[in-house]
Amino acid sequence: MSTLVKYVVGHTYKPLLEKYLSRKRTYRYNGFRLEIPPEVFHPGFFFSTRFLMRHLAQFRLQNKSFLELGAGSGLIAIHAAKEGAQVTATDINRTAVKYLDINARANRMNLDILHSDLFEDLPVQQFDFIILNPPYYKRDAKDEKDLAWCCGSNGEYFERLFAGIGNYMHADSEVLMVLCDGCDLQMIQQMANTQGFKMECAISKKNFIETNYIFKIRRERVRVNRDELIGDQLSRFNTRDFEQLYIDLRRKENRIYSDEELLNLPHLDTAHPHAREWRIRKASADRLISFLKTSGKDLNILEVGCGNGWLSKKLASIPGSRVVGIDVNQIELEQAKRVFGEVKNLNFRHGLPSNEISGDEYFDVIVFAASIQYFKDFGEIIRFALRHLNANGQIHIMDTCFYSEGEIEDARKRSAEYFAKMGLPAMAEFYFHHSISSLRQFNYSKLFDPKTKMNKIFNRGQIFPWIVIKQDQ
Repeated sequence: MSTLVKYVVGHTYKPLLEKYLSRKRTYRYNGFRLEIPPEVFHPGFFFSTRFLMRHLAQFRLQNKSFLELGAGSGLIAIHAAKEGAQVTATDINRTAVKYLDINARANRMNLDILHSDLFEDLPVQQFDFIILNPPYYKRDAKDEKDLAWCCGSNGEYFERLFAGIGNYMHADSEVLMVLCDGCDLQMIQQMANTQGFKMECAISKKNFIETNYIFKIRRERVRVNRDELIGDQLSRFNTRDFEQLYIDLRRKENRIYSDEELLNLPHLDTAHPHAREWRIRKASADRLISFLKTSGKDLNILEVGCGNGWLSKKLASIPGSRVVGIDVNQIELEQAKRVFGEVKNLNFRHGLPSNEISGDEYFDVIVFAASIQYFKDFGEIIRFALRHLNANGQIHIMDTCFYSEGEIEDARKRSAEYFAKMGLPAMAEFYFHHSISSLRQFNYSKLFDPKTKMNKIFNRGQIFPWIVIKQDQ
């Protein structure tokens, strides 16, 4: 019966609908008035948009950050804005973007509207809600109108969706996607799983033509045993877990910086809660760069755990330098690429050093600035770094505490209490406290010791040692 209904609809209703929608139409729904041109998906004649809106009614949107990918005419985005959400609405279709603005203004709603092919031109940020009614027919779009329907002959839209969406989610994000039984659900779910996501059907609704589904998209969580974390390889450890915890912590600590703030680091407004910390980091960075400039030769530099790339950018200012910044945190790394992408002697890599640094790649300088504490086995990561040093190369460790053996247990407890207070107790599983004695297995020296009498007087507030490790002579 279903096949017969679809045949009848396809040969009667569809041609009439296409003719009707060949002109700009006015659509009224739920108190909103929308102008919808032929190039834009019309929500009035397809069940999916209204199905999604009805499901959204159960959520409180007041003061929530809300992203609609492929917003089309803007019905859902405008509804969310009316409910008090801070809405970002994007679309790849330039005509849709134009009418998003027209419809938002006509309905007196404030939207942040952006032309973007998925995440291509969308700044990295995390949203409380991400909503999408995606294209899902497996063919290539031929014109603007097709963009609302076609996901590419091999489902390329979904491949890119799941590759990037994690950068815009936090631990409690609600990510909702509406699909129907006419699409390749198995392919879409496989693509989600490949990128570490799980699709859970929240609700389904059958009409006389098709069945619609609303899926919740969630990260797959991996249970991690602390004893299974082995040095740089982080054996059996899914870096997605660490990345999500780390970003959630950074957000709660007010350490996610705007592009403008990143450009100015380590200089930060004196009113910022971390201004004093950045004065300390500026002093250590200035000492390092002044020291490296005295070498008088071109330097191949690696920064391990570069985060948002601010220090890598400063290191790239050294004449004749070539700098690589590496980090497992893709969210900050994407910001680094965006903000510092034009610096020709600087590039960034995403992943663990053991995976991203090739066996025949060597550096004159390897820097760990506020990053060595994320490696459980201090000896293993330092030995890895030593294997990738050129002759007379150096490892520099900065902005990091080292403890006496008697101090470590108390330091661990303080960290665990802090992470629990921040609502992220699992972060303690990925934060390690290294002892001063762990340095003694290597050829090390201190270029700056905050505990000397002179530094206590003239460098007050400078609390971290500057450690240099060289290859054994």
